[in-house]
Amino acid sequence: MIQPRIATPNAAIASHYDDLAPFYLRMWGEHIHHGYWLDGGESHVEAVERLAQVVVDTARLPRGGRAVDIGCGFGGTARRMAGQREAEVVGVTISAAQVRAAREQTPAELRIDYRLGDWLTIDLPAASFDAAVAIETTQHIGDLDGFIDRCRRVLRPGGRVIISTFLATSHPRPWQERHLLEPICRESCLQAIHTAEEHQAALGGHGFDDIEVRDITRHVTRTWTLSMLRSARATVTDREFRSKLFDPTFTNRAFAWTMFRFVAAYRTGALRYAIVSATKR
Repeated sequence: MIQPRIATPNAAIASHYDDLAPFYLRMWGEHIHHGYWLDGGESHVEAVERLAQVVVDTARLPRGGRAVDIGCGFGGTARRMAGQREAEVVGVTISAAQVRAAREQTPAELRIDYRLGDWLTIDLPAASFDAAVAIETTQHIGDLDGFIDRCRRVLRPGGRVIISTFLATSHPRPWQERHLLEPICRESCLQAIHTAEEHQAALGGHGFDDIEVRDITRHVTRTWTLSMLRSARATVTDREFRSKLFDPTFTNRAFAWTMFRFVAAYRTGALRYAIVSATKR
């Protein structure tokens, strides 16, 4: 597990997403996560929607079932589950700006309840969901055991947990940890970057079977190259983006520089990306 030198409180994570919400919406759209490219010719929108679809398909949510989207962002994946599976979905995020945007973008006919709160403490009924999905959320929750235990508590027997996330290599070199992984944690307001083995151990220790780690690294790394290009274009064409980027009082501007670290981390093997899935006994 990689952690920042100075612990990241939940308030800093919420501030990161509240402050950057307008830019995420303009540059990333309704899905603020990696994309999934097959041949490299897909647009960014097509790629991020494909990753969301892979996660939804892996969840095997029964039609008319119930799902919880942990770290739901602007609600893109929650809307996909509610629309495709006629599901009832609860979306959880600690960002008030994301809750507002998600509610504004969600048609009234979809059964989605967006809630502002911390996954480790939010009040949800036990054994009431068929699937729990988390796209790039566990790195914002340092307590992986607590995260998995909460999934176990709210899932019905046979329910599925799907975690789509980037992972630290099990044995990073000192320079990778010092110059890539730890700064990524700090600049991106992460509490930890876990390993595949830590996810497997936590799931197995909390009553999950059929644990699978599907490595899709080669399909997602294009995300950061395109992000750098879009950011460079926005620096030239978007006055608000440019003013924030060069404003020393805007603390969350550091995220713009971490894009370069992501590219290097993937290329050197310090980071991998996987879809981790398991079934509650």
